[in-house]
Amino acid sequence: MKVIGMDGGGGSLKISCISDYEIKSKVYPYGVNLTSMSEDMLISIFNEVKRDFGQTDIIAGGFSGLGDPLRKRKLQEILDITFSTEKKILMTDVQAVYDIVFGKGKGVVIICGTGSIVYGQDGCGNEYRNGGWGHLFADEASAYWFSKEIIRHALLYHDGLYEYDPVFDELLSFFNVKEYFQLVNLQNDKNFKALISSFSAAALSKDSKLVDILVENGSEILFKRVKEIEKNIKDLKEIIFFGGVFKASKFSTAISKKLLKYSTKIFKDDVSIQLAKKYYNEYKF
Repeated sequence: MKVIGMDGGGGSLKISCISDYEIKSKVYPYGVNLTSMSEDMLISIFNEVKRDFGQTDIIAGGFSGLGDPLRKRKLQEILDITFSTEKKILMTDVQAVYDIVFGKGKGVVIICGTGSIVYGQDGCGNEYRNGGWGHLFADEASAYWFSKEIIRHALLYHDGLYEYDPVFDELLSFFNVKEYFQLVNLQNDKNFKALISSFSAAALSKDSKLVDILVENGSEILFKRVKEIEKNIKDLKEIIFFGGVFKASKFSTAISKKLLKYSTKIFKDDVSIQLAKKYYNEYKF
């Protein structure tokens, strides 16, 4: 028995393979978000994975952007090209974390990685989501959102429409540019979501009025999303945080304070490994 677990986010693709003999893992520096990548790019990435790990029996994967049936079918077709004979269990990234942590139980998962979403189940098989509408329309409190908002305000400052903030200097230094207008070229990068998102960790560690405002606004929106989901989940007690943004104590503290009535915990395990283990144990007999 050989099982591959995949964790496909907007910033990277993490692969873990479990067989009867060994466990192997690798991180690919490619975002695989289906909302912003071409089919050719995705086929190329998964061909590389196939060369590295070979044929397997089962693929269990969680991917950002997979909530739409058309995108899920697209990914299924791409994986059928590269992994033609394998059984495939595909889900969204937030469903994957939920599956690992809660199984069929009751709870809520908040993801703040390259994108963001709030997702829960009521323990009776009913699913509820709030947010997760992509980098163009939502994804508040995600890594991309924080970076994009700081860039937007920096350009407003350049135009004389916003006050100076020290995080702007960090922004120019991080992307190695001298002029604010050069930041616009970031969107031309083929992996622009991961590139733009990469600034968020540095930004969230800085003493900045703008960053503090964004932390408050982002965490408040997530709090309201949780409250909307709670209308459908009686006696909600546990909320799991997942994603790189929660590594920033400024943000994790802010959202935790708003959710004091619940038991909250940051999920730190490797999703790809945990998926591979779960489905290896489920199917090995």
